[in-house]
Amino acid sequence: MTNVKTNRPPNVRWKQQQLPAWQPILKPTSVFISFIIFGLLCTVIGVIMFISNQKINEIVIDYTDCRRINPLTGSNHSDQYCRDRWKFRWDSCKCLLNFTITESFDGPLFLYYSLDGFYQNHRRYVASIDHRQLMGEQRSLVQIRSDCYPYSDINGKIIAPCGAIANSLFSDTFTLRRINNDQYEKIHIWEKDICWPTDRQNLFRNPSDGFDSYAKPLNWSKNFYDDIIFNVNNVAGHGYLNEHFIIWMRPAAFPTFRKLWGRIDGRSLNGNDKDRLIAGSYQLLIDYG
Repeated sequence: MTNVKTNRPPNVRWKQQQLPAWQPILKPTSVFISFIIFGLLCTVIGVIMFISNQKINEIVIDYTDCRRINPLTGSNHSDQYCRDRWKFRWDSCKCLLNFTITESFDGPLFLYYSLDGFYQNHRRYVASIDHRQLMGEQRSLVQIRSDCYPYSDINGKIIAPCGAIANSLFSDTFTLRRINNDQYEKIHIWEKDICWPTDRQNLFRNPSDGFDSYAKPLNWSKNFYDDIIFNVNNVAGHGYLNEHFIIWMRPAAFPTFRKLWGRIDGRSLNGNDKDRLIAGSYQLLIDYG
């Protein structure tokens, strides 16, 4: 009966849990010393991180009250600001802000947009998405309605991308120019390779049948939708592979958050100003998508 099978593990020390073990005896003195050592280690790491953070140059530009470049003749006070344009019109609105850099910023440089009081962590908001649709699968209206409603369809025509997260996509675009002797030199902002590679490779894929049979999200203007979805020359990618879209579709944990919009590095600048912004005057053009 040498071939009888048994569930008993092999008689080795590892599988029989007979390896030597050590269990420390906790005493007040040993615990106190351990806490002191651990505290000193955390203090050293904290000081290093604080010093590194102090070396980072940052400039914050609040364009909440930015006036539109060409306000409508005879328009009321509210229509002078781009922030209020959605109450009256759906056309594009642009505004300019000038600022000065007193010391050069060495690259690479990162451009973020920041929102305050936007609860992307709300339970219903986070759940309002169809991941299989974003993977390029053909989904029926019945399949997406459970998660995406009321942003699932328009009169029975499926919205792509559906859901509240996609519907509220941040649509502002930015153009940075350096002012040099009354001349404007455009600083190219690189919009590729700004999202997580794992997200782009594993979570998003354009549908094989294209987007012609779908409706645009309710809050997207037609020009913005066409640029994001159909413009194959869009520098950030098109369709579900647009990197601004991919970044937005990862919800933030807190109501005040930043998301990466672009980067200024060696692929953006040429000559002696490569990887840096020299001290001087600059102009930021904001286009409310």
